[in-house]
Amino acid sequence: MPEVGRNRTGTDEILEAANRIFARDGLGASMREIAREARVADAVLYRRFPTRDDLVFRLLADDERKLRLQIEEGTTLGHPEGILFGWLSEVNRFLLRYRGLAEAVLRGLSTPDSPWKPFATHLVDLTRQHIERARSNGSCRPGIWPREMLIISVSLVWAGECVRPFWEDGVREPVNDAEIDRWLRLVLAGFEQP
Repeated sequence: MPEVGRNRTGTDEILEAANRIFARDGLGASMREIAREARVADAVLYRRFPTRDDLVFRLLADDERKLRLQIEEGTTLGHPEGILFGWLSEVNRFLLRYRGLAEAVLRGLSTPDSPWKPFATHLVDLTRQHIERARSNGSCRPGIWPREMLIISVSLVWAGECVRPFWEDGVREPVNDAEIDRWLRLVLAGFEQP
């Protein structure tokens, strides 16, 4: 039951609970369950975060800032497998945080009125910066566009979330970053013999 009569802001508790619930249940998790886990009234949750997307954006803000800092500091630029792989691998790790996040970003890339459009557009801009740096050092050919590269990369995470439960090996664990990195290597390298 929500705690009543206690003077507490609830915001930290809501964010901690939402992180746990979204990590367990994905972005489709119940707002009521989050309020219950945070031990706050539903009204408190909705006063601070009117929509589920508002809550998710707040949770992702710190991770998104870390991604942006990687560009400013050049952290992914020295990746042994190349600038573009390093960046897209980091984006995919970010998307694996919550099941359904890749799908939300894809909606933002394809639906003009999606609340995810500004977030997805920002990821495209960051990807553009990495592609430009990769081109400047000769590791990325012309004709690669940031939006399409991001769509391909994000689609790998989304596909992993969709197909993993049906794989013949009987494994029921969620797709992980090592699998997504392997798929990303295949995409970036192509399938033809050199």
